[in-house]
Amino acid sequence: MGCAQTPLTQCGLPPELGRRWTVQMRVRAELGRLSSAWVQSPAFVPERDTTLGPPRVNSVSATPESLLISVSPPFPPEHGDSLQFLVSYWENSTGPAAKVRALGLFPGLGSGATRAGYIIALFLVAFLGLNLMVAALLFVWKHHQKIKFWAQPPLQIPSHYEEFLKDPGLEELPSPAEEEPLALGPPQ
Repeated sequence: MGCAQTPLTQCGLPPELGRRWTVQMRVRAELGRLSSAWVQSPAFVPERDTTLGPPRVNSVSATPESLLISVSPPFPPEHGDSLQFLVSYWENSTGPAAKVRALGLFPGLGSGATRAGYIIALFLVAFLGLNLMVAALLFVWKHHQKIKFWAQPPLQIPSHYEEFLKDPGLEELPSPAEEEPLALGPPQ
């Protein structure tokens, strides 16, 4: 990179690296035959450690109910960039009555082609989801008898009841209708 044995206190990195990388430098001072120990620099990540300039304002249109601001990043966006803008505005006043209003964070969606790609992908996912739901409903409608058969419990009497009912030596249990009614009243 052309940064070895340079008298400069800075080093330019080639633009071919892009913005998605991490650099960690190993540096030392040299004076003639004397040199210091090597020191490792903290990791530098451009997306995290770089302060960007303000976005370019492409257009502003205002109505009594809304404010539409079109902005672009101060650099050409790369595929996969996720940008957010905080837009603040205030009344054009010099007195203390001016109020700052923040419109919030708005993710930058990139170019129109990127937005169109998101819309097409969203449409395809919704279309596939709808088709899967229709296919599942048709499957259930066509095979509802089989599904009902598989889902119901077996119609068998449990073995301990079956054994009780097969024993002929057991006397019949009296039914509640055959019992004498109890008279309710004062004890005698």
